[in-house]
Amino acid sequence: MEFDIDIHTGLNGKITIEDYSQEYDQYFPENQIIQEYGRYKYSESKTLNVIMKINSGKITLVDVLLHDHDQLVEDPMEPGNYLYDLEQTDFTVKRDGYYNVNHIVLPTMDWYTKTYLEQDDEYRKAFETIYIIGTDNKLYKYTEEGFVECTVKEIVERNHEGTTIEKCIIDVFYTGFLQMCYINYCRKLFQKLTKSCNFACVPENIKDLTYARDFLWMVLNVIDYQISFKQFMEAQRVLEMTNYCGGFCQNQELNAGPSTGCGCS
Repeated sequence: MEFDIDIHTGLNGKITIEDYSQEYDQYFPENQIIQEYGRYKYSESKTLNVIMKINSGKITLVDVLLHDHDQLVEDPMEPGNYLYDLEQTDFTVKRDGYYNVNHIVLPTMDWYTKTYLEQDDEYRKAFETIYIIGTDNKLYKYTEEGFVECTVKEIVERNHEGTTIEKCIIDVFYTGFLQMCYINYCRKLFQKLTKSCNFACVPENIKDLTYARDFLWMVLNVIDYQISFKQFMEAQRVLEMTNYCGGFCQNQELNAGPSTGCGCS
């Protein structure tokens, strides 16, 4: 299955995942019976979004969000034709830095009973392992004992070839808190420069503000440059070095790596 994904980042830690796959006919048509391996009906599947924080020393699971595919509605003007709302998932992160989003589509129990069991042997043999999302929104794997509950970790780490897992992995580098820190320094500097309305007389006490503003602007540009070449770990290291002894942004949410104990952010 192919995906059509857009990623948007905002202030206050917001990362938005928009999936346009159903609009580009990546899902199997709702009004057809025979299906093909690697595609599901939108009504017989759900989307699992897993976001993980990647530091230079470790990877941490941040959040797991499920989209029920519940916005599917039959067009009253064209029976058999279905309308979709945009599939959107919003994460809120607490730190700047490098993130991985596992965008995973899994079939539901409806798919297993209505589609899988009704297909021929050739279709069923294509699946080495069956994973589904149950009616209770928990994850299950089919074994000799029947369906048993499994973990998000197993779904994320499992090679999806030969399984019912369809997924893509998206790299995201969030710098919203660092940008707000930069903007705050710009505001302070602007207030000092415009306080007397005499632009010919530059205040003497703006040196520190100017240095902090220029340093943060440099860091943001270096990170953007590395991201443009998909050097996400290099960008993460720059961010961790900045937080290690920069001390410009005291908000603890800016801390991209482990605590340094040096008294800075």
